[in-house]
Amino acid sequence: MASEAALLFLRSVARPRELPPALLITGPNRFLREYVLTVVGRLARAQGFKYQSFQVFGDDDLAAVLDDLSAPDLFAPRRLIACRVMKNVREAEEDGDAGRAGGRSKSGGVEIGLIDSIAGLNATTTRLAIVYDRDNAPARLTRAVERHGLVINCMRPFDDQYSQYATVFARLIDYRLNSEAIDLLAAGFAGDLAGLANAIEKAALGHPPAAMLTPSDFAGDTSGRAPELFAIGEAIGRADLLATLGMIDRAMAAGRDALEILGVEIVPTLRRMMLAAALLHTGKSTSGVAAALGMAPGSQMAARAVDGARRFGPDRLRRTYEAICELDASIKAGLISETREALARILIELMTEPARN
Repeated sequence: MASEAALLFLRSVARPRELPPALLITGPNRFLREYVLTVVGRLARAQGFKYQSFQVFGDDDLAAVLDDLSAPDLFAPRRLIACRVMKNVREAEEDGDAGRAGGRSKSGGVEIGLIDSIAGLNATTTRLAIVYDRDNAPARLTRAVERHGLVINCMRPFDDQYSQYATVFARLIDYRLNSEAIDLLAAGFAGDLAGLANAIEKAALGHPPAAMLTPSDFAGDTSGRAPELFAIGEAIGRADLLATLGMIDRAMAAGRDALEILGVEIVPTLRRMMLAAALLHTGKSTSGVAAALGMAPGSQMAARAVDGARRFGPDRLRRTYEAICELDASIKAGLISETREALARILIELMTEPARN
């Protein structure tokens, strides 16, 4: 089978799908790992499997998992064993070279034991789901699961995938979203998949199954948590006005100061785009711009600066930068009380002005 991205897997299980004998759920997005495991458990129960969960801190815990895999259950002919490999095993693996010098390390024992158990699975009666509490599972284990089952990669979503996640989250609980609700949720919960899924499940409580959810069902529940650091700057670089304003509202509602948002996110973003615009005007390449910014040629931040420079142009960027600096001074002097509205006006002017030729 090989591997699938979490979004592709979740789409596929929205319709009936037989679980493969072995599943490995890994990747840096912790919420997605837990959500995928929850969906796998739900699907297994629907297919007549008994769900059993184990936490593995070392070889002793793994022995209990292996015993359960090898011993038939008289009351549950079909079983899904969920095996969560915990953080301390991951740390042991990172320090495992010294342990291997004197024998098999704790992590090595867990990894080898899981690989052996996958090869001996009874595909008719048993399913094994492994969740690794780390960004990447060990390479040997990954290859073993790819031969016998499926690796599900839970990566941080791209910016244009939040609307797709909103759609699939709703479908997995037997609801639908109209296009306005999808746009609202994608903007309001950019960077917060957990908040996105929670908002949909809360809105669904007041409706019968298969209902269509609309923006009115999410009134007052699209703020989510504070956006991740630099997410506002990224949205400005993409000229995504709705996401930018939504994240500023969420950040300020969560207690971030307007001056901090200006100083940490908006002003540096505009400076990088202004410098990129000036360098592009002199004929510099994208890699040359990245070098001038002190970044690697493949830097995503440098690429966003170049994209923003080309999108907005030096004149618009200069006017916006001057307006932002003036707003910053006015806030510090106590001359402006409605800082959110003033900042929104400046950004709206930047992102809605007719595009450059």
